Amino acid sequence: MPANDAEVFDNWLPDSNTVKFRKGYVQHASSVGSGNVDTIASFVTTAGANQLLACGGGQIYDVTSGTATSRGSGYASDRWDTASFNNQLVFVNGADFPQVYDGSTVSAASFSGGSVAYDKFFTAQVFKNRVFYAASNELAFWYTELFASTGAVTKFPLVGISERGGHVVAIGTWTVDGGSGPDDFLAIFTSEGEVLVYQGSDPGTDFSIVGRFYVGRVVDSRAVASIYGKLFVATERDYIYLPDQFITQGGGRDSKLSGAARDAAASYGSIDGWQTHYSPNEGLMVINVPTGPSTSVQHVINVKTGAATRFTGINARVWAEFQGSLYWGGTNGTVNKYAGTSDGGAAIVCVARTSPSPLRTNSEKIVTAYRPRLLSNGTFSSVTGLAYDYGKREFLQSITLSAPGGSTLPLYWPFSWSDEDVTRDEWQRGAGRGTYVQLYLQATSTIDVSWLGTDYISEPGGILR
Repeated sequence: MPANDAEVFDNWLPDSNTVKFRKGYVQHASSVGSGNVDTIASFVTTAGANQLLACGGGQIYDVTSGTATSRGSGYASDRWDTASFNNQLVFVNGADFPQVYDGSTVSAASFSGGSVAYDKFFTAQVFKNRVFYAASNELAFWYTELFASTGAVTKFPLVGISERGGHVVAIGTWTVDGGSGPDDFLAIFTSEGEVLVYQGSDPGTDFSIVGRFYVGRVVDSRAVASIYGKLFVATERDYIYLPDQFITQGGGRDSKLSGAARDAAASYGSIDGWQTHYSPNEGLMVINVPTGPSTSVQHVINVKTGAATRFTGINARVWAEFQGSLYWGGTNGTVNKYAGTSDGGAAIVCVARTSPSPLRTNSEKIVTAYRPRLLSNGTFSSVTGLAYDYGKREFLQSITLSAPGGSTLPLYWPFSWSDEDVTRDEWQRGAGRGTYVQLYLQATSTIDVSWLGTDYISEPGGILR
């Protein structure tokens, strides 16, 4: 394992120059039903108004202001897929008849043709000024007329084109030229791990298949996200970028999270709640991993550096962007904003266990002292310890680190200066011996904390190898 990796890395967010606490969350809206909020989606009206919709308890709500106002009800599923096009937000979920939202009203969509039951549409994707749909248990896709989001649809069968069979499970798009030009591609993912890549502007006249690849089964229809002219996909084998994976025909190097991806898919792949979501302002790719009907963790990648971490304590069902911020749907009828320094008022707990390191000498050693260098502007608690030679035992010690209070100058300046950021770098007593050393660090706080690095003092404890 490389020295800059970790065996455990929870709620620490790796940045370009430091490692810091992830953000917390604050409640934005409640009473979106009383259980799982399985869909949130943003929409911009023709007048330029930004709106946020959320789905729970069999209803579609407008939660823009923080108050949940019902716009539609009586639905069998809250897990909708949405597509914004032609001044409408289209909702499909594979169980209910598709719905459309125009900025004020939710109503049943109007469809014709296509030889399909329209309530089977479960995913929708905008491509080349049309909306493309996939239907449950069908090896085909459907597309609208030019500049239409609903109305007449035409079936495009994939039987005889797909080599592995199965049915369509997801649709994605990517572009090479950064816009709606000739280098735009439509990717159709099947239940058997096959990807069919099409190019063209009109499926009825000039669509051509330009690639047929095997990348492994996609874990969910929501597990495909566009980023930087590529597609990020969560499969049962790894988290991959397309078309990068096509170049190596699936034989490229594993990602840093490949082991975590395989384990998560094997353990939780059948649970609803998977999603990949790119947050441009946060610079994060979030992979939501449901671990139960109302619990989840997130595998998170800093897209600038490629460094990865895991979020715990955020039981999200779905993620979306709204007015430049990241929001998520909870399990208790709430919509929350990723912001602040606490989890709804509770302290964030960050845990790390570093990769085993010989500390530059391949010999047995005794670490007599060590110091994690932590930067903050207030009081927080931490637990630290050491483990040796891949063992699981840590020699733990707890410390509370306090910031100096702000000074006041009542004669000239009648306000307290805000606390300054201070580096805590007190030496801690080491214990034990071994060749490879691992640091365990747990920090608990409701303030910003950054981890700048760790220093060790060691002495020989055995024969040089």
